[in-house]
Amino acid sequence: MTNTPRATPISTPRPLANSETQSIPIVETRPTGDAIRSSLGLPPKLPPGLPPVSKAEVDEWVKLAHDPVDHPSHYTGHPSGVECIQITEHMNFNVGNAVKYLWRAGAKGDATEDLRKAAWYIERELKRLDQLP
Repeated sequence: MTNTPRATPISTPRPLANSETQSIPIVETRPTGDAIRSSLGLPPKLPPGLPPVSKAEVDEWVKLAHDPVDHPSHYTGHPSGVECIQITEHMNFNVGNAVKYLWRAGAKGDATEDLRKAAWYIERELKRLDQLP
């Protein structure tokens, strides 16, 4: 289904070329507000009577807009544009998890908790390396 902008018809009488007294109506179209808004890349104007949307509702919609399973915002928000998993998938489990917690420190909650988790994985990796022959 195509979303074609509607136009408001305007009837304008025009004189015939061979007669001074006779005229026929010509229908011209002018774009409606929604058609103009659409041509500018703007959404259509909301119809009257809709309840107002609170800032809290908008914030909730924005929060839900990110993909919390495949591409969580706390792992995709790095200024480099690189997603954390693109780096950590090339590391072993302990080092990858340490990098993950360093990467997201403070973006998902308490930064000190993330840093402690990173330190825990680093300590675990150090113990693992110490046990190698």
